[in-house]
Amino acid sequence: MNHNFICEGKATYKKDEERVYIIAEANFGEKDQEFLVHFMDDFIGVFDLYCNYVTFAREGLQYNIVLDVNDVVRTVQRRQDVKVKTNIPVRATLLEFDDKVRINPETMKAMTIQAYLRDISAGGIMIETLSELEINQKLLFPFDKGSTPILITAEVLREQPTESDYHCYGCRYLNNNSGKESVIREYVFRLGAAARNKAGALDD
Repeated sequence: MNHNFICEGKATYKKDEERVYIIAEANFGEKDQEFLVHFMDDFIGVFDLYCNYVTFAREGLQYNIVLDVNDVVRTVQRRQDVKVKTNIPVRATLLEFDDKVRINPETMKAMTIQAYLRDISAGGIMIETLSELEINQKLLFPFDKGSTPILITAEVLREQPTESDYHCYGCRYLNNNSGKESVIREYVFRLGAAARNKAGALDD
């Protein structure tokens, strides 16, 4: 979180208190030490915050860490995330609510569906599939179109009506860290730039 130390954990940003509460597997600070915190909320967006280390409490193998917010460097609202159209086939594994792989009781194998990524942004994806999914269904699938292969976990938020036999579902990412988000943002930026260049060439 500072220039010499990277620690990933579950963070809660309480704006009214101007504090960040972090649950992590390691304690990383000293009194009044300043950190740059890259905080991502699945619903609100992304924040970069300069914070001062305040204190910590240890509970088992985890640390509850408290930081005071000095300055909000940058915010990126989810509604501002750029979407790009795609047509990427994926084989998605269905997950239970506890994130365990859903098993077909007849075959005792993981339950999967064939789907297509129809659009993607740093905030979420739209998938199209012949399979019927429930709201809050969790999916796990590989994504290898970015700078490095990653596994994406997503949750169905809504179904979008279609005029075909396919179902379209809007999904949000789950458990994304800064590394995965960076890969997705780079891919979205690259496709968006290619589309703009193509449009410019046609205009010429």
